Order: sequence, then C-alpha cells, then structure tokens
Amino acid sequence: MKKIIITILFSLFVCVLNATTINIPTDYSTIQAGINAATNGDTVLVQIGTYIENINFNGKNITVASQYLTTQDTSYISQTVIDGNSSGSVVTFESGEDSTAIIIGFTLNNGRSRKGGGIECSSSSPSLENVTITSNSASWEGGGMYCYSSSPSLENVTITGNSASTYGAGMYCSSSSPSLENVTITGNSAGWDGGGIYCEHSFPSLENVTITSNNASYSGGGIYCSSSSPSFNATNRCNIYSNTIENMRGFGVDIYTTYNFGIIDVIVDTFTVMTPTDYYATPIDNFTFDILNSINGNMINSDVYVSVNGDDYNTGTSVDEPFRTINHALSMIYSDSANINTIHIGPGIYSDYTNGEMFPINWSNYVNLSGSNQEYTILDANNMSGVMEFNHITHAIIENITITNGQGSGSYPNYTGGGITFINSSPSLENVTISGNSSEDGGGDLLCK
Repeated sequence: MKKIIITILFSLFVCVLNATTINIPTDYSTIQAGINAATNGDTVLVQIGTYIENINFNGKNITVASQYLTTQDTSYISQTVIDGNSSGSVVTFESGEDSTAIIIGFTLNNGRSRKGGGIECSSSSPSLENVTITSNSASWEGGGMYCYSSSPSLENVTITGNSASTYGAGMYCSSSSPSLENVTITGNSAGWDGGGIYCEHSFPSLENVTITSNNASYSGGGIYCSSSSPSFNATNRCNIYSNTIENMRGFGVDIYTTYNFGIIDVIVDTFTVMTPTDYYATPIDNFTFDILNSINGNMINSDVYVSVNGDDYNTGTSVDEPFRTINHALSMIYSDSANINTIHIGPGIYSDYTNGEMFPINWSNYVNLSGSNQEYTILDANNMSGVMEFNHITHAIIENITITNGQGSGSYPNYTGGGITFINSSPSLENVTISGNSSEDGGGDLLCK
C-alpha cells in the first residue's frame, strides 16, 4: 500500500514539474498557437493587449490566463481582450474538456455565431474565472454563452450587453447543470425568451448571482425555465430585479416557467417586488418566494384606478389619484386566489397615441378589469398588435369595454389574434364589444388556443 501511494505522489510531482508556461506573444504571436503547443496541465499566459481571434481549447485541460493569474490585479481583465471579430464564438469548448480547462482574467467581446457568441460549451465542463463576456451576439441561441450537455463552473463572471435573436441573450442552457457563483448578468436582450438566462431541461446552481435589467420580447425577461429548475443558495442569496418584457407582449417579467413543470423555490435577497404576481413570475402558482428586500416596495392589495389623464406616479388607489396606463396598474396591483382585485378604468381611448398604452396587454390571474361602459371606454391598439392576451388565466372578469383596431401577428403555432388571444384560459367577458380587429392567420377578433 505504501509503495502504491509513493508511486502516485511521485507521478503527480513529475506532472507538476513537467507543466509548462507558454507566454503570449513572446513564445507565440496568437493565443490559439499557444493552445496548440500546450499539453494538459500547461498554462498559456497572455500579456496585455487585444487579440483578434477565435480560440478553441481542442480538448486540452489547460489554463489560459491573463496576468491577473499571477498578480490578482483586476485591471488586467479589461486590458486583456479576446475580440471575436464577428466571425464565430470567441471561445469554444467542444471536445470533452473538464473543470481543469480554465480561462481566467479576460474580456471576451465581439463574437458572433449561431450559438454562443461569447462562449460555446458543448459536452464539456470548463471553469471560467474573473471573466467579462460582453457585446457578443448569436443569430439563434446564447448571445453571451451557450451550454449544451455541459456543467461549466462560472465564478466572478460578468455577462453584459449581449444579444440573441431567439433564446438566452445572456446565457443559454440545454440539458446542462452549470454552477454560477458571484456572477452578474445584466443588460442582455433576447428576441424571444430568456433575456438573462434561458434553461431547457437544465438545473443551474445559483449563488450570489445578480440578474437585472435584461430584456426579452416574449417571456422571462430575467430567467426562462422550460422543464428546468434553478437552485437558489439560501446563504449567499441571489438578486433578480428590474428586468423587462418588450412591448408588454410576454409573460413573467422577472422569471417564467412552463406550466407543466413543478414548483420552483425562489430564494433571493432582492426581487423587484416583495409580493410577486403573474406580472413578475408566470405562472405565479408554480413559484414559492423567500424575499428579503425589493426595489419597488409593496404591491397594492386593493382595487386600483386608471385614467387617460392620470399619472403613473400617482398612488392609483382612488379616482382622484389614478394611474395613467393599464400596464402600470398590472405591475402594481397584488392579486391571488384570496385577494381578487379590480383595475377600474375611466372613460376615454387607451392607446399609444393617447396615454402611451402598450399592446398587447398580457393579463394576470385573479385580476378583474372594469370600464365605465363599453361605448366610452375603448382599448385601441392602433393596428400595431393584438389588444389583449390571456395565458392560463382562469379567474378574471373583463367588463364594460370596447376592444378595437387590434392586429394579430406571427405564424402557426405562435400566431396571435387581433382582438383577444386565449391560451388555455377561461376568463369571463361581460358587456364587451370586440370589433374592427384583424389577423392574417385567423382569429381577427378572437383566437382560442
């Protein structure tokens, strides 16, 4: 037994002695040339500068680092840049690299690829440390980072200002279990879903992760979960706040999960509001929340009032202090099965050209809408989009309004109706006039899916 232990220790010692540091640009002019010359356990140490190239670890478990590695000076992160020149992913891991494949101390920018503009990670589990991933884009998935069948580790990483035409502007995960610690995901924008993170059949672990000011056109401004369940650390809590949905067309401003999946326990230090509703987390019944602080304070657990002459800085709790837009009222009103509240809207035309209303209006469960009467209270989408959408809404009463000038959009199966789109929903409509709406794919006034 002693002989075996001594042999193992000696082998490890020999490996350490044989590890080589390759200096860029002294030994090789490019980072990729240094990687090509390296063997497992080596370090490719990169001096300050901007390196216009797209690198691939090629299955090598090596360290690629800036001078941050040897100095711990964070200024080297912004001064040592790998620029993808819009000609592919900046960094690629696709050959089974493990956690000893490490990239540390860089800014990765200007990558453009179908998937993973900043980093593509397929069937690999590398480590990213003290890295900034910014200003990258994907024509499909993962503007900042793409993960498929991978379990990468991210520590002290910033993912900001990236874009994706479809899913996961900041980070896209499919069949993956990434570990994120001390990570900031901010200012990313997705054409469809998951402005910050998009998860599909994935189980990310989140510790001290801040997801803020991201945007998605349709669902999950902050996080989108499809048959996925992120795990939130209860000690080093995360923050999810101030994410958005473009044109208010979508669902789950801060977090969204598919309806056929289980409960997600959201444990955070700061959320946008203390008591989230469907507006912020969709569907609300699929979440539990443990929130210590909020950005916007408490929701309004009472009826609220809206007028075309109101102000979204008003209290909204009386006819004398009405909000200006229905969408703002939806963002402020609290509702659940025990607290069913109503948004009262006064007479007038609610449109982009009158009070700045944005359409379509995505409705929330357990919230009623009551106009003054259908002749004088009009929701007018100005032929720019559909007027209202209901997605898995089972408890809501809409009454005394007119819905008009809606224009359906999209193609099968994602098309929408011109007036109202119902998706697995059954609200009650009373004294509602729906006219003058249109859609090329059917459902000019009403579409039920």
